[in-house]
Amino acid sequence: MLRLRAAAVALLCFAAEFAFAQALVPVPPLSARVIDLTGVLSGSAVNRIETELAALEAHKGSQIVVLIVPTTHPEEIEQYGIRVADQWKLGRKGLDDGAILLVAKDDRRVRIEVGYGLEGALPDAVANRIVDETIAPHFKLGDYDGGVEAGIAQMIAVVNGEPLPEPDRRWERHSSVHNVLPLALIVVVVASGLLRALFGRLGGSLATGGLAGAIAWLLTHVIALGAGAGVLAFLFAMLLGSNRGWSTGFGGGAVGGWGGGFGGGGGGGGFSGGGGRFGGGGASGSW
Repeated sequence: MLRLRAAAVALLCFAAEFAFAQALVPVPPLSARVIDLTGVLSGSAVNRIETELAALEAHKGSQIVVLIVPTTHPEEIEQYGIRVADQWKLGRKGLDDGAILLVAKDDRRVRIEVGYGLEGALPDAVANRIVDETIAPHFKLGDYDGGVEAGIAQMIAVVNGEPLPEPDRRWERHSSVHNVLPLALIVVVVASGLLRALFGRLGGSLATGGLAGAIAWLLTHVIALGAGAGVLAFLFAMLLGSNRGWSTGFGGGAVGGWGGGFGGGGGGGGFSGGGGRFGGGGASGSW
């Protein structure tokens, strides 16, 4: 009988936990720098904030996102904020320089969630002042545009004062690389015939490798990629010189495959977090 009661209690506890988990407000996908699930922000305000946050990331590397939800119940805003941070992983991996301005409109609650790397620039005390002295007064007047814009402006200001590493700009020209690199490699392979005729098989192949490496480096500014392209081009040129009839088909297929693989590897599009971590730093408030 005791075992039956214990099993029944355990089953009830499991059912209660499952029901609680099912009732939690879901975390929306990270699709933009401003996600307003209530429609409280005007379109013009959303555009202005998006522009400012994109400029911050381009200049500083840090990521800040605004999320407005109707409610976080049954969770407190702090618990929900951590779930959002864990799923979105804003900020660069290893630097953890991300932050979230979270608003629960119907709960009349607001929170600034801060990644580990920004806790020096945006400590709890500063986050609390931004919430209480800047955002909340606007919200009390029903001015959600003004509250979010003023809060974000202050968050950006303090983040800009923190000495962080420059953003990684190696892939900023990915689009041009994707379009130009395959063509450049084809040109190199074609030019290898002329280079081999001028300098011999080995010398021409070395020249081909050097030319390919230089082009790849100029397009990407990645030394390792330039070196890899140079080695591949050297091997292609050597193979082309050893068996012309067979190698032409092989070279064309290989170049197309390498170029397509490189372009695909850097793609993805859209907005996403960079792998940053959060530990519960920040501040909450009401209005």
